[in-house]
Formats: sequence, structure tokens, C-alpha cells
Amino acid sequence: MKLFRTRSIFGLAICALAFVSIAAQASGVDVSGFVAAHRDVFAGLAMLGFAGEVTQVTPEQIKEKLDQISGSVKEKTDELLARVREVEQKQDRGGSGDGTTGGDAETMSALVAVDEGFKMVQTARIKSTQIKLPTTSLHRKAALTSTTGAAALNAQRLAGFVVPAQRKLTIRDLVPNLRTDAGSIEYVRESASTNGAAVAAEGSVKGESSVTMELVTANVVTIATWLQASKQILADSAQLQNYLDNRLRYMVQFAEELQLLKGSGVGNNLLGLYTAATAYAAPITITSPNRMDVLRLAIGQLEDANYNANGIVLHPDDWTAIELLKNDDGDYLKADPSSANPRTLWGRPVVTTTAMTVDTFLVGDFATAATLYDREDLVLDIATQDQDDFIRNLVKLRMEERVSLAVQLPGAMVKGDLTPA
Repeated sequence: MKLFRTRSIFGLAICALAFVSIAAQASGVDVSGFVAAHRDVFAGLAMLGFAGEVTQVTPEQIKEKLDQISGSVKEKTDELLARVREVEQKQDRGGSGDGTTGGDAETMSALVAVDEGFKMVQTARIKSTQIKLPTTSLHRKAALTSTTGAAALNAQRLAGFVVPAQRKLTIRDLVPNLRTDAGSIEYVRESASTNGAAVAAEGSVKGESSVTMELVTANVVTIATWLQASKQILADSAQLQNYLDNRLRYMVQFAEELQLLKGSGVGNNLLGLYTAATAYAAPITITSPNRMDVLRLAIGQLEDANYNANGIVLHPDDWTAIELLKNDDGDYLKADPSSANPRTLWGRPVVTTTAMTVDTFLVGDFATAATLYDREDLVLDIATQDQDDFIRNLVKLRMEERVSLAVQLPGAMVKGDLTPA
């Protein structure tokens, strides 16, 4: 019984020394040096614990035991801290369940560090503890996305600029192009005539003929547009200036095509080819004509008027409908799906443009019907002296051209519906 009490007292002493050792180490005390300086005390404690036995414990052995206890407690503490950090990192990656972010709330490691139970584990007063984390003050951080982390991401900038789809401009190429230095084009056109020529008997009165003439004027019009930009951005980006130049050029040409095809001829508008053309009137009657039939009849109408059609203008959808026409056996009448099919019909080239209205057509002897006159080619003007542009470092870019369209022979063109009622 005495030996048990002695060993119990020794065990309590060892535990007490372990607590003192850990606390001293946490406070910066040199435990190893303290043991070495008081060898007699630790020797007495060793002899007390093993009284009645032959085994003797040296101060070095006691120090080794204390170090083992201290190291074990430190290992458990580090393991607990590592688990806390791992949970915190997982929360950071997952975001909060209620959509909130961490903001200024306490982090998990900070809450653990100030917990009294955790402090007791650190000082080896208890072996384990349970830490309750308040859900009201601890939130998961929002996940890092391409939006929240945009500033930290590197983007690859492609050279140049992406240009939107543009209409293929074709109407200008239908008619002859000439230059002029005048502000308007005037021409004299025969508007009516009577042919009195006939075989006449000797001494008889010969037949009289008559011709009526009219003076027609086609004015030169200006087609233009402009935009505003800062002087700095144009100076810093030559590519941007070139891009804007090309875009303004296209915009003017786009407007020109609409004028050449469907200009009203009223006010400051060109008289367009479609506007001036003669209305379709089938020279012969056939049963249930399809699109191909109507176009052939329009060519025949021009031939009856002594013109030779050299082109057909359609909307792309109407040309598609023509290529998809089939016979009763399901064979294509016009196109071969396995080949590149030329855009020709009845021996005439077909021009497609979305400037035409669906289900309408224009057939013409365009080389004879009209002439386009260029007064001034496309030109880009840059100015800084408009209003307060100079003091604001702003620049205005203006693109413009001056053209005229003289429709000498409207009868050389025929317009109408592809599917007449």
C-alpha cells in the first residue's frame, strides 16, 4: 500500500512537472537548462518515486520523459490546428450556403484560438475539447469566379477587330461607270416618235414622221456619314483608325446601293433602276407559271421591245427557291446538289442582294439602260474645329462621295412579282 502511494505521488509529481514544463516552454523558459541546474532536486524526486525498489532514475531520464510528454501534447495541438485550417479552406472554396461572403466576420482559426477549451488542451490540462462555432458570425467565402477574379486573370487579346457581316455590293457593277466634273448630268431623250416611212408612188405625197424629244436632268447627290472619336484614341491606335475608315466607307456604299436600286428620284434622291423600270406584262399566256417561267417571260418582254437582257436581280431567298424546284420525279430542275452551280438562268447572270424585296425581280439590258457618274470618289475628312471639339480633344470623321445616275432608257428594264396573282 505504501509503494502504491509513493508511486501515485510520483505520478502526480510527473504530471505536475509536465504541466509546468509546457507552460514554461510557452512562456519562453529554458526547461532543459532548469533541469540541469537542479539535478539534486530531480534526483530526490526520482528516488521518492521508486522507494523500496533497486531501480534509480537519473535527472536526465526525468528530462527525457518531460520532453516526450511536451512533444506529444504539441503534436496533438498541431494536428488540431491543421484540421481547423483544412475545414476553413474547404469553406473558402465552397462559398456560403446562404449566398453571403465572409466579409469582416471572424475566421474559423481566430475563433478556435480564443476558445478556453482549446487553451486547456494546449497546456495539457485536458486531452480533448469541443469547440462550437457561431453560424451567425462565420460565413463561407464566395467562390472565386471569372467575374470576381477577373483582375487576377490574364486575357489573350486578338489582333485587329471583328467585323460584322456585310452585304455584298453588286448593283454598281451592273451599269457603266463614268466620271464627271459637273454638278448635274443633262441628256436629251426621245420620248415619242411616229414612223411615217412607206413606199410611195411616183409623184405622190410621202409619209411624214415625227419625233418628240425631252431634256432630262440627273443631279449629282452627296452620300455621306460621320462619327466622333477622341483625338487620343485615334493617335494611340492606328488599327482603330483604319477600322473606322473601312466601316464608314462601307456605310456610304451601302446607302449608295439602296439609291442605285430603289432611289425615289424625288428631292435629293437618285432615280433608282428598279424605280424607273417598266412594269412586267407577260407577252404570252401560259398555265401556272413558276418563278423560272416568269423570268423567261420578262426576258421575252424586253426582246419584244428590242432590248437584250444581260442580267437578272433577285433576293437570295428567291434564287434559293428556283434552285430547289423539282419535277414530278423529285429531280432538281435547275441545280445539281453535288456540284458548284453557276448563278445563271436562261443564259443570263443572276445577281442576288438583300436590297431586293422577296418575291420581286428586276431584269434588264443594264448596259443600255443607265450610266453611273462619279463626281467625287469616297473621301475621308477629319476635323477638330467643329463646335467645342478643339478644346475637348474630339475629332469628327466624315466619309462622303458624290454620284449621279442617269437612267437614259427605262424601257430597257422590266420589274415585277415572281409569283403574280
